[in-house]
Amino acid sequence: MPQGVMPQGVMAGAVLRPPALTWNGTAYTGPIMAGLDVVAAERLPGVLRVVTLGNFVGVVALTSVHAQDALARLAPQWQPRPMPLAGEGAVLRAGSRTYSWPVPSDADATWALAWVREGRVDVWTATPAPAGLALELADLLALTVDAVRVHGNGKLSDDVKGGSNDCDDFQRDGMRHDGLRSDGIRGDSVRGNVMRDQGTQRGLGVWDAAADAALLSQAVGRPVRVACAGGAPAASTQIAVGATLHPAGPSRHVTVDTDRVPWRRPSLARLLSHESPVVRVGPAIDMPYQVDGIAIFSPGRIDVPIPQISTDDIVHANVFAAESFIDELARDQGVSPVDFRLARIDHPRSVRVIRDVARRAQWGANLDASDDVRRGRGFAFVSQPDAAGEPAQSVAAWVVDVAVDPDGGVSVTRVVAGQESATMSAPPLEGTPVHASDRTQIGTQLETRVRQAAQRMIQTPPTFDTDTSLPDEAAHLPIVPMAVDVTQSGPASASPGDLGWRPAIDAPAAAAIANAIFDATGVRLRSPPFQTLGNRRLLATRPENKARAWTAVLAGGLGLAAAGLLAASPWRSAIPPAVFDPGLYSEQAIERGRRVAAAGDCVVCHTAPGGVPNVGGLALDTPFGTIYSTNITPDRNTGIGAWSLPAFERAMREGIHRDGRHLYPAFPYTSFAKMSDGDIQSLYAYLMTREPVAYTPPATALAFPYNVRGVMAGWNTLFLDRGVYQPDPTQSLAWNRGAYLVQGAGHCGACHTPRNPLGAEKRGMADFLAGGTAEGWEAPALNGRSRSPLPWTETDFFQYLRTGYSARHGVAAGPMAPVVQSMAALPDADIAAMSTYLVSLQAEPDVKREVLTVTQLEQRGNDRADLLHGLGARLYQGACAVCHDPGQGPASQAARPSLALATSLHSDSPDNLLQVILQGIQSPAHPDLGVMPGYADVLDDVQIEALALYLQQRHTDSAAPWTGVRDRARELRAGHAPAR
Repeated sequence: MPQGVMPQGVMAGAVLRPPALTWNGTAYTGPIMAGLDVVAAERLPGVLRVVTLGNFVGVVALTSVHAQDALARLAPQWQPRPMPLAGEGAVLRAGSRTYSWPVPSDADATWALAWVREGRVDVWTATPAPAGLALELADLLALTVDAVRVHGNGKLSDDVKGGSNDCDDFQRDGMRHDGLRSDGIRGDSVRGNVMRDQGTQRGLGVWDAAADAALLSQAVGRPVRVACAGGAPAASTQIAVGATLHPAGPSRHVTVDTDRVPWRRPSLARLLSHESPVVRVGPAIDMPYQVDGIAIFSPGRIDVPIPQISTDDIVHANVFAAESFIDELARDQGVSPVDFRLARIDHPRSVRVIRDVARRAQWGANLDASDDVRRGRGFAFVSQPDAAGEPAQSVAAWVVDVAVDPDGGVSVTRVVAGQESATMSAPPLEGTPVHASDRTQIGTQLETRVRQAAQRMIQTPPTFDTDTSLPDEAAHLPIVPMAVDVTQSGPASASPGDLGWRPAIDAPAAAAIANAIFDATGVRLRSPPFQTLGNRRLLATRPENKARAWTAVLAGGLGLAAAGLLAASPWRSAIPPAVFDPGLYSEQAIERGRRVAAAGDCVVCHTAPGGVPNVGGLALDTPFGTIYSTNITPDRNTGIGAWSLPAFERAMREGIHRDGRHLYPAFPYTSFAKMSDGDIQSLYAYLMTREPVAYTPPATALAFPYNVRGVMAGWNTLFLDRGVYQPDPTQSLAWNRGAYLVQGAGHCGACHTPRNPLGAEKRGMADFLAGGTAEGWEAPALNGRSRSPLPWTETDFFQYLRTGYSARHGVAAGPMAPVVQSMAALPDADIAAMSTYLVSLQAEPDVKREVLTVTQLEQRGNDRADLLHGLGARLYQGACAVCHDPGQGPASQAARPSLALATSLHSDSPDNLLQVILQGIQSPAHPDLGVMPGYADVLDDVQIEALALYLQQRHTDSAAPWTGVRDRARELRAGHAPAR
């Protein structure tokens, strides 16, 4: 096979992670694998092997669907690892403080393919640093680096044939691989950009996927592909870092306890498969203070999702904790924070930089006083080791002036920063002088870098309607008036590139600003960014004006009354036609609108079977008659081409057509009203830039009195809540993002929430997502009333919404399949957020109820099958068993969902089971899932009833068998079955 060409016959791999992934900086410290049902997994058709190495568990199978089925049957048993007893060196947590650092969401999905054979490994993946990946795989597989080849897009990367040649870049990054293999044999020391791909979200995803694939391939001798879903639900959204003053000293340094803070971790495959400690790169910062008994640590165990962030973030988190704590110590003792540090540092370079920055900032001078604005000044410092691990090689200091307004708003008015580094790589020509123009350019770039670092700390953080996967706006931060003064120094022979930005230069930003805010207000903020709503409330001093408050209440009450009268009016004015101006909307706004449309499944409801997308005509059966969806293409005569943005917003929030007539709530404006202005505007921009199609759908003609659209005014008064979604401050950003999508654009309640006799969704969290109907199908409960035989987990929800299939719950069928197809346009982070929210609605586990495993549920059905005979059993064996009985039939590419796990069998209604028997699954949510034939033309109603009752008796403990199944099958077959 030519080098770089992907192999044929690639197998699919999937891995099972422990329930809690923790490590101490050198070794995995989480739960220990105590048992697996390997036999149940390996007996499935299409499964090649279950691979276990220590606490690493993986499956190699014909397809990813087969691999997920096998994982679902492993029934893992994990034992907690005994906690070590505290020894003499245990930290006494006296006077401790805890700080936190925001963690960005994961990137999009990635994949890796590996083939280990004949003492070498080939890996195909998209990695920003193939040299680092090659070194990691060499350690994992006990190979030399020369035996590892990393290919990008099927081509061999030139810089990975046994290492890399960009040593200058490696050295500048201050990163080093010390050549220790996992078996403890020291090889040649290799300097290189070993961990650079861990500086990005995608890098860590690739890191783990490639290592998983390589370990699985080594075990089976076949090429294996492992997919890694980005944005998978994370256990935490912040790094928690603590600082403690304890009597264990004297201690020479304030240090980051790198045995507990995840600095640069190896691949998860290496951590889980190796019991012995693995080699890690040394600590990234050093605090050279002579203070008795201070330690900076990460409290408790660290979940692995937390290290899946850039190494810069980890450094910044620890600098923030250390420098905030030092500032607290100084102020508690009534000592200047600068003097406190200088009295405890003996390194000349550090002292020189601190003194220089303090002098230029006029540290100690009084700040301008103001009645309304409080002003403060803060200091922070960092010392970063060079590539050789020596302390204090790159140092930086900041002095920041801030102003805090009465409402708690923070602005940075001035930054004075300085950096110095002693070990910089030589310029291209040794001794080449740096021209003045180069130094001017470098200074400008440094000022920009410092300004942006400061602005990030005070910018408004993402909110529930922020799509974090859209292009990063950080590089386009608004220019804020801020005086910036930066100096840097180094060897006289250093090149312009060497004298530019160093990793240490912006690390003090957060602590310096937090310390300045404390100086101004006396309030200690322990988590950036500092413009969150909670922080602003802490900092606000504006007194509550009771007269103004009563005026606001009165005005608000009058506004609500006016809105109520307007809503109750059966006549609404028309909004004049408008001409859309595409120049008003950016490409990013249109892309945001495309994703909003995908979340709202617009094309699903506004497209008739076999019709043109978005031109309408889909018949929606309701208890009040059939409603036809409308044309939402920008055709001026038959679509929304003449609609202005205000007309579109009114329809989305109030259910009013541009011409003033009321819309029926089959259009879920009661959910869309929760959407933010930005999302509605972006959706408008997206729809108006689509191709216009002239088409008039069938007219909706309901019987009296429902044909009187003015009646909807009273309905809206009773049931329409116009309020935009309000985030829950006690929940995470991911939870709020998920709630916003589920309750708003996603309008999940339109199908999954029961309705009252007037057709409105029932109110209250107990009924929200408690089960409804859609197009003749039951929309099962997604909350604590779920009838699923296995509890839903975040992973279950994520897999189901992302692919249309969960090995523990089955396949998306009926109206849900096109919904999953539409959501394919959403980023993984949004699917993960929805999963986070939905799993929070599940009922608390009932300790008295035995939760069976997948294998136990299937075995229970098999045991009962031996006792069940008759028409239903014969039909099942002839038509169903070959695909739905685990272990029977040949391996196929399609999904083979186990009926023992089907929620439809545990429902009070047989509707979904009958629908899937009659219709089959002709358009699966994903092509890989395969199709299921319908039996409407093969089985009569008597046979369908016998088959349905057989499946219920075999797989459930229902004390009340379904009744009227034959009649219900007849109604569903005719296509006019009333909802029930």
